[in-house]
Amino acid sequence: MIGDTPLIEIHYRYEGKPRRIYAKYEIMNMTGSVKDRMAAHIMRRAYESGELQPGFTIVEATSGNTGISFAALGRALGHYVRIYMPDWLSQERILLMHNLGAEVIPVSKSQGGFLGSIELAETFARENDRVYLPRQFDNPANTEAHELGTGPEIERQLAKLGRQADAFVAGVGT
Repeated sequence: MIGDTPLIEIHYRYEGKPRRIYAKYEIMNMTGSVKDRMAAHIMRRAYESGELQPGFTIVEATSGNTGISFAALGRALGHYVRIYMPDWLSQERILLMHNLGAEVIPVSKSQGGFLGSIELAETFARENDRVYLPRQFDNPANTEAHELGTGPEIERQLAKLGRQADAFVAGVGT
C-alpha cells in the first residue's frame, strides 16, 4: 500500500510544441501522501537498528502529513502514537490523526509553535521509556527512502516506456 504508485503522463503545449511531463500519483499511497514512503522507511530502519521495538510509543512533531503517516503506520503495527503540532494547523489533519488512534498535542505560538512542538517531542522522549522519536527533519532515512525507493521506481517506470528523465522537479518539504 506504499510505493509503486502510477506514473501519469501529462500532455501539454509549450511555445506551440507538444510536450509531456510524467508525474507520480502519490495519492495512491496508504494515506494519500508521499510522506508514507518516508515514514515507512524511517520505521523500517528503526526496527532494523532496534531503536523501535514492539510496544514502543512513536512521538513526532509535524505540521500534518508526516504525522498522519506515522499515525496510520503506528496503528497498523500496534504502536501508540503521540503527535505534537502547532494548534493553528488544519483541524481535518488533527481529526484524521485522532481517527487513526493518535494522540495530538496542540502547541500554541506562546509555547513556541513548530519549534516548540519539536522541543516538546524531544522532552517527552527524554522523560519516558520505550519511546521512539523519528526526528523526520534530521533522520537520514528520510531522504534515503527516496534515494532507494522513489527514484529507482521512477527510472523503472520510465524505462518501461522507453524513456529516461531529462529533469526532476519536486516540492520542498520534509
